[in-house]
Amino acid sequence: GVGAVVYPALRADSRSRTIDRELPFALRQLATQIRSGVSFQRALLSVAQANYGELSKEVGITLGDMERGRPSDEALMDLHDRTRSHGLRQAIMQIIRTLKTGGGLSEIISGIADDVSFETRMKVRDFTEQLNLINVVFIMIAVVAPVVLTIFVSVMQLPLLGGGGANDFAILAGFVGITGGMLGIILFIKKIEPISS
Repeated sequence: GVGAVVYPALRADSRSRTIDRELPFALRQLATQIRSGVSFQRALLSVAQANYGELSKEVGITLGDMERGRPSDEALMDLHDRTRSHGLRQAIMQIIRTLKTGGGLSEIISGIADDVSFETRMKVRDFTEQLNLINVVFIMIAVVAPVVLTIFVSVMQLPLLGGGGANDFAILAGFVGITGGMLGIILFIKKIEPISS
């Protein structure tokens, strides 16, 4: 039951991270196409046909909606609503606003691409700072905790303390806890790891 609830959220996060990785490049391609005189819809087609993974698939779905007669702003809003990518959602809102007001679309999209790249660099910097603290915790769990547990088990074997030794279940639970802590830290790092573009 927990897996059924958690897995879709993890899958959606993974897709949004994949989209975030490709977004600056796709936006720059879109801006270049529009600047060269190509229509917005044709520029979207070039992104859909490019190798941007999940982003190309999503743009392809949006183009399909437009070709079936759905207005561009509504098709883009559908894309906005079905993605978790913060950068893509922000870009879509700016594009819709520009399409309605008639501003310079290529300049706006280039600016969004620059903003997304800058945000990514800031996330990488913050992640590096967090990683310093996480490394200390990981070393404590991966190196210090097993040594302390081994010493404790050895001391419990001494005749002076009765020589009965520690409970086998307690020892096993200790090492399982250490392993679980290490895996938890690795998963946490993977979750907060920023997408580098």
